[in-house]
Amino acid sequence: MKKPETKLQEKIKKHLQKTFGGIWHKIHGGPFQRSGIGDIIGCCQGYYFNLEVKQDKKGPKYEPTEIQQNQIDEVNNNGGCGACVKSIEQAEQVVRSYLECKAIQIPKESSKDSVKIRVHWSVDGTR
Repeated sequence: MKKPETKLQEKIKKHLQKTFGGIWHKIHGGPFQRSGIGDIIGCCQGYYFNLEVKQDKKGPKYEPTEIQQNQIDEVNNNGGCGACVKSIEQAEQVVRSYLECKAIQIPKESSKDSVKIRVHWSVDGTR
């Protein structure tokens, strides 16, 4: 049986995919992974997202750990969007606010029929 936080993570991931498009992954922590990486990692409109999901309750268990907060801060300091979210609505607001601050036009709804552009980058930055 899935834990409530796991169910919330899956709902957030699906909602972000439907609302913004892009790529959203649920990260399952393990011994070979760097500590503190968020529960949901995404790339949307060329921007990196690192979302730590916590249940909307009080207490230290429901706040990011020091390692998780350091990872969120590191992402933010490097131009990405890192945040701790506690609901689908809060996750949407974080992503929407970030994209709007970057002056990105947000699609009304993700569409599989949208135009796909494939760009290949080389090490020297040429296409």
